Amino acid sequence: MRVLRRGFTLIEIMVVVAILSILVIASLPTFRNFFITSRLRQGCYDVMSALRSAREAAITKPTPPDEEFYNMAVFYTDYQALWSAVEVYNIAEGSIGGWKRLPPRIIIENLEDPSKWELQGLDTQNNLAKPGESTYNSSLPVVKFNRKGEARNNAIIVLKDLSKGYTAQIKVLHSTGRVRIKEFRGVVIEE
Repeated sequence: MRVLRRGFTLIEIMVVVAILSILVIASLPTFRNFFITSRLRQGCYDVMSALRSAREAAITKPTPPDEEFYNMAVFYTDYQALWSAVEVYNIAEGSIGGWKRLPPRIIIENLEDPSKWELQGLDTQNNLAKPGESTYNSSLPVVKFNRKGEARNNAIIVLKDLSKGYTAQIKVLHSTGRVRIKEFRGVVIEE
């Protein structure tokens, strides 16, 4: 009678482990790149989401008759604590959803052309405060939208990852209010 042996030899197992090791080592640069850019990418998505929410609310919510541009995305950066936040704000109703803090060490640096920032003085009575603080009163940079979904002016918002120095640019078109990533880590995505 013949006995069947099942299992793997030591050489077969060593070959499989060697192949898996080569695959893991070959994929390490890809995973490293993914983790390095994931925070910056998430910051872009957070800012774009706020801008799109502000545009949508401007189109769908009733507007005060004396306000042409009444819905806005408000940006705040605390350079000492190294964080930024964005909020959708409606002149008639106040804050919509509160502040959304960006990932750690991702800051909203500035517009490509700082003279295009519109500064809006907002007060603490309208529930506008830095995350974690109860009082704040200052002029903050904003992008405003009207009831047609148009932005007041073209804007380019620059985000920077302080850990690696990478930047991304988000573009808001005046005529349509369209929001897109223009440049990510030095690569132009959309013109």
